[in-house]
Amino acid sequence: MDNNGKQGNLKSNWQEHDVWYVVDRVQETYWREPWQLIQQVVSLCKAEVKPTEGREQLLAVAKEKMRLLIEARGDKPHR
Repeated sequence: MDNNGKQGNLKSNWQEHDVWYVVDRVQETYWREPWQLIQQVVSLCKAEVKPTEGREQLLAVAKEKMRLLIEARGDKPHR
């Protein structure tokens, strides 16, 4: 826990509004996919992309992971 009583995550200290921005943008692109799946994918991407790289990088990585996930299950990506 940090001094504010919140659990700290050393790998990723993304601001909540940045994460929700990315979830919303991925949802716009992959609107047929369940919201919970998109939220999980973005959460996984937070561990790969540092906050200093910016939310646009997080968005790019999340969209690519969604595309790969959809292709892996045999569907065509939604555009």
